[in-house]
Order: sequence, then C-alpha cells, then structure tokens
Amino acid sequence: LFTSIPQLVSGTCYLSQTSSIPRNIVSVIPTISQVGCQILCTADTNCLATMLNSAHTACVLLGAEITEPSSMSCAAPFTTYVKTTNGCVETAPLTTTTSTPSTSTTTT
Repeated sequence: LFTSIPQLVSGTCYLSQTSSIPRNIVSVIPTISQVGCQILCTADTNCLATMLNSAHTACVLLGAEITEPSSMSCAAPFTTYVKTTNGCVETAPLTTTTSTPSTSTTTT
C-alpha cells in the first residue's frame, strides 16, 4: 500500500509503503533524516528501500522482501520508503529574487 506523494532524490523517488513482509538488511548507517537515508540508498544498487530506526539515529538500507514461507510476516506492520524511478513528480527548483535599490543623482 503506497500512501504518500513521491519525494524526488537524484532522479529517484521514494514511496511510503506499509507492509508486514520482512526485507533483507543491506546495511545500517548512522543518520538522522529520512532524506539523508534516501540519498545513501540512491547511491547503493543493492538498496531497494529505506527506513529510520525508531530512535531516528540510524538509517536502515533494505534489500528485497524475504519470500521464505517461515519468515513471511512481521509481528507488526512497518513503514518503509521504497526506491523507484516510476511515477516520480519533479518539482521546480526554489528560486530567490533579489532586488537592488535604484539610486539617482541630481546635478545642479
């Protein structure tokens, strides 16, 4: 079940997905933000999804779902951000405009 608007990171976006099917763990890396976690996942071809640990101190890079019958379900559903390049919505970059006050001189 995908439940949010994709967030674009380097041409790849991550869709929020709630599931009870466990995934292989690729690695666990200290980080405090979901965006940082997604950047790490984008750089790793083995990473298919991400999630922050419950204390928001480590990024868990996840691989494929585990399909072995004995491990088919987690005790409670969990939310991951699944890496995809389909359905990504690119937003316009933020721009800033600065203005310089005009000056005039009068000669008499």
